[in-house]
Amino acid sequence: MDLKIQIIEAFASCKRDAEQTLHQAQYTDNGMSADFSIAQWRLEAKKDNDKHWQDITESALIECDAAMSHATLQNWPYFLVAHLCFALDALDRRDFDYALISSVVYHLTYEEWESGVENTFYLARFNTLTLPQVDAVKRFLTFCVAESLKEIEGNNCYIRLYDDAQNALNSYWLRLAS
Repeated sequence: MDLKIQIIEAFASCKRDAEQTLHQAQYTDNGMSADFSIAQWRLEAKKDNDKHWQDITESALIECDAAMSHATLQNWPYFLVAHLCFALDALDRRDFDYALISSVVYHLTYEEWESGVENTFYLARFNTLTLPQVDAVKRFLTFCVAESLKEIEGNNCYIRLYDDAQNALNSYWLRLAS
């Protein structure tokens, strides 16, 4: 099965949390300072009118580069599928410098709090995914590894994407049964 089709089918049932938009998730990052206001929170909500993840624009994802870190548990897979699809499009056009690729790989990399201590922040998000979604994520990361490896061998570049995607796979996803 084509990877993009697998991703779209696996995440077909994702719904956005009515309590948070993409720009509000981003504002949560900005709002970690003392300048957080309810009025601004409401203004951020007006920037998004997506009814389905397919309505999220590429420019909104780029602008909201920290939103995945502050997404509600319901929104995490909803925002993730949009990131995966735009990143996959960039990989297909051989645009390995594209920011959304490294962003989505980063958000799929599990890191322990400290040696041997589970990171409940990541686990809570990863555990929202269904088995078909987990398989789609694993295939996406494997695709990143394979495609960046081709570029490394041919042009001696994009080793960082290779390393980051391999690290993401090894950090969590390869431990899961398909």
